[in-house]
Parts: sequence; C-alpha cells; structure tokens
Amino acid sequence: MFSDLIKNFTKQLSSLRDLPTKKDFENAATHHQENAVLLRAADFLTKNRSSIVKNAMQELYEKHPELQVASNPDGSDLNAAYIRNIDSYVEALTDSLVVGDPKIVGKISSESELPPDQQVEVLKYIKSCSGLTGQAEQQAANTYIDHIISATQEFD
Repeated sequence: MFSDLIKNFTKQLSSLRDLPTKKDFENAATHHQENAVLLRAADFLTKNRSSIVKNAMQELYEKHPELQVASNPDGSDLNAAYIRNIDSYVEALTDSLVVGDPKIVGKISSESELPPDQQVEVLKYIKSCSGLTGQAEQQAANTYIDHIISATQEFD
C-alpha cells in the first residue's frame, strides 16, 4: 500500500515537470507586452491614417512642387495615384505591425507612381511625424518603417 502511494506520488511529480516554468510565464508576459505595443501603434495609425496621408502629401508637394501638376502619359492627374501610394505605405506599415513581422512588407514600390527617392522621403516623413504617442510605440513603428525603406531601396 505504501509503495502504491509512492508510485502514485512519483507519477504525479513527473507530470509536474511538464508544467510551464516561471521563465515560460515571463517570456509569455514579455511577448504579450511587445504585441500590445505593436497593436497600439497599428491602432493609432489606422485611426489617423487619413491625416497622416494628407500631411505626407503636403510635405511631398512642399519639397517637390512640380508634382502638383504632374500627369500620366494618358493625361490623367497623378495626385490620386500619389495619395494611393502613400496610403499603401501606411497600410503596409499597419499590416506589418498587426502581424508582428516587418518582413511581410513586400515590394511596395513596384507599382508606385512616385520615384523611389520620393517614396523614401514620404516614408521618412511618416516616421518623423506619425504622431505616435509613447516611446515604445514610436520605436516599434520606426523599426518597421526602416524595414520598409530598406525594402523600397532594394527594389530601386
């Protein structure tokens, strides 16, 4: 009878080895905090997307006034195309923040009407003037924007 108790106790004790450790819980808490920062940054960008796009477009026009009168070969105005391009950068940034992986951003410049150097200017403007509150959120977004800039320059 006593030996059965010992065997039972030993079996229960061995099953405890499979339980999460303190380090496992700490890692999970850290991962949760990091994801919360990314989601707060993505939420802010989503809520402020139109003003970010508008302000980035104004900044681009200030640096490159010739773009205000630019048109496609078919005569259509490029303003709407530029706005779509800038909006796609904010969307790519937001998507990568939600997923938690800056590498998901593909070749966003492939169909852009903006030249690569101006794409980078817009991305740098978004980086410097996104309006993100909180140092962690700003730092996370900046890391992701830097990755998008690198990807854009690679496909130049």
